[in-house]
Amino acid sequence: KLAGDHKNVVHDLIELQVEDPNVRDLTVVDLPAIARNPVDDQLKDIHKQTTNLIRKFISQSDSVILCMFPGNVDFATVESLSLAREVDPSGIPMIGVITKSDLASNHDILVQQLLMEKCDVQKLTLGFVAVRNRSTDEKMTLEDARKREKEFFHQHPASTIAGWHCLGINVVINRLAGCIF
Repeated sequence: KLAGDHKNVVHDLIELQVEDPNVRDLTVVDLPAIARNPVDDQLKDIHKQTTNLIRKFISQSDSVILCMFPGNVDFATVESLSLAREVDPSGIPMIGVITKSDLASNHDILVQQLLMEKCDVQKLTLGFVAVRNRSTDEKMTLEDARKREKEFFHQHPASTIAGWHCLGINVVINRLAGCIF
């Protein structure tokens, strides 16, 4: 109900507050994916609505941006990286999280992106990290998913060429923690 009755953008925040005296305050804002084409009864300007909402949050100086996109697309066409380019001059910390690394057809391009050697793609302040998450069909625990991710990257060329410092969800967690502590 808080997210609206239709498939349009709602500007009201849904906040989840976890209180613990042993951890620092952290606000996580899960922004919508960039909608390009309206479906069903969505407003015709859904693309403008989603990009404006994203810009509103990523432009804040106290933000750390996780710019997420799948590894099976041409990185030069990723719109979230274009939005990151718009705010990058202000020096906002950004981590590029490349999801679905197991679906990337060109391992060389993935490695170049991790090492920020591709000149046609934005370099992010905190670099890029490749992850391999569970698919919706995979019924496994979080622990099993992390084991499977590690096994995947042990066999992937990126582990020997790019190194472990840019592979896996634990690297994303550590880079994020380094920004807030």
